[in-house]
Amino acid sequence: MWLINTETLQLEFFMNPPKGSYAILSHTWGLEEVPFHRDLASARWMHGFAKIEKTCELAKEKNLQYAWVDTCCIDKSSSAELSEAINSMFRWYQEAAVCFAYLIDASLEPVNHEGSSDGGDEAAMVEQLRGCRYFTRGWTLQELLAPKNVELFDVNWKYMGTKDSQLLDTLSEVTGIEPMYLKDGDYIWSATVGTRMRWASKRETTRLEDTAYCLLGIFGINMPLIYGEGEKAFLRLQEEICKQSNDLYLFAWTEQPDNPLSYSSPRKYRGIFACHPCEFADFEGPDRRDIGCNFKGEFVVTSRGVRFDDVHMLLMNNKIVLSLDYNVFHRPNKGIFLQGTPDGYLRSNPDTLAEIPKVNFPLEKRQIYIQKQIPRRWENPTEFGDEYADAFLFQFRGDLQLVTTTPQESFDYREQAFLTRGECFLGVLHLNVDNNLVYVVCCLGKPLSPDAAPDQPLEARYKVISSNSNESREILKKALTSRHEDKEEVYKSLVSKNCSGSTGQEVFPSSYLWGNALIVESHRDMHHHVRITYRKSRLSPWLNKVRTKARL
Repeated sequence: MWLINTETLQLEFFMNPPKGSYAILSHTWGLEEVPFHRDLASARWMHGFAKIEKTCELAKEKNLQYAWVDTCCIDKSSSAELSEAINSMFRWYQEAAVCFAYLIDASLEPVNHEGSSDGGDEAAMVEQLRGCRYFTRGWTLQELLAPKNVELFDVNWKYMGTKDSQLLDTLSEVTGIEPMYLKDGDYIWSATVGTRMRWASKRETTRLEDTAYCLLGIFGINMPLIYGEGEKAFLRLQEEICKQSNDLYLFAWTEQPDNPLSYSSPRKYRGIFACHPCEFADFEGPDRRDIGCNFKGEFVVTSRGVRFDDVHMLLMNNKIVLSLDYNVFHRPNKGIFLQGTPDGYLRSNPDTLAEIPKVNFPLEKRQIYIQKQIPRRWENPTEFGDEYADAFLFQFRGDLQLVTTTPQESFDYREQAFLTRGECFLGVLHLNVDNNLVYVVCCLGKPLSPDAAPDQPLEARYKVISSNSNESREILKKALTSRHEDKEEVYKSLVSKNCSGSTGQEVFPSSYLWGNALIVESHRDMHHHVRITYRKSRLSPWLNKVRTKARL
């Protein structure tokens, strides 16, 4: 870390300077800033030198021998040093003895140290501070939060007050940051992810990547800098947050079509991650995790998307909702709408959050995958139905209860369907029928006939069996744990062992089409009915009608 000797104006290097041994400057950059140079006195002719000189004068008044200014204390020609500085900057501000915040576009009557104003009222101060560029820039957010002691100065270097006393309420109103976090930066670690994102929602940076990099310290994240990656930097930041926190409020964003930093036109589907902090501007969840979160599960970033374990999902008005577990007095629980696809879930209706009633209908706790970003092939909603094909759909009538599904990530509760991707597939539904377990095993695989041609299309097959047979249970256990290449062999075992139940099997030539619905067969008894349909194209009006009537 390079520090300015306040006596000689020379830069000196320290590996680990003692805490509280230096002053630090917080400001917005302007014209002719002084770059990294061992002898700063040689840059007196530059416009930005005045800030460095005044910072050193104020530091000496506080008996501090050293000061730090970001313009001249980082060798930006070295990518390694720049990366280290940005990843360390929050800590450097946190460990400074004092931070001088210089507001170049503020000119106010000074506030004395007893807290009374020498002129002008508080409303005028709020209005002038609200127009300061300092409170619109991304980097100054951590510079305001991290230091314990922040003194603010106007354009003429007149003392205005400190962030934790005279100006506390004023700064809270201007920045939208709750007073407790301004007063003591250590409290920010108890703030929810959504709250911290909201603080940054109205701030901007010159470089798009800095939108993410300026928030590293606020989330306690360290990650390499890749200038040129654009909006991927903010995606990487959210992925890193996932590794350190199970805070569901990371996903409590809403699309802001009127904000140029969000997507310019509303989208029907999005991935699970926000594209910019501005999408947290309307976050209304709890500001503290210890009073507002019930979620005890976990989520993990994988190559298939974000995997959620043991999450609460609900069915509301024929839409799947992932609960965000809001737990705030007098505020309703919120969630996000989801749409199932063969590649995992997408977020639907991203411009709004679902309001979950107190009386709701939760689905089983389960494991799901949600895409990090929307794949390009899903971006055009007119193609969505064509892509959403090759599925086993189910219609339930009578007193049937769906207990669980395997594999969970392939079943879409909204469509009541197994999504197969058109590849070899084995799925099992567990149904409760009059307190008896019944299993529906669905298979998409190569024809069972030994005379079948190698290029013959995959067959859609199913078997409905009861749990009364030990032999059935053993084969089912294999079905639930089978590897991809073993799935067809497991299904053959179900057929050849003659397990109790009925079997349906069809290869679907065009003559079997009814509308766009491919009817496999029905399994009926005196009271119950489950209809199984294999679909190779988008939903027909007939299937839409069937789906609306289906119930568990």
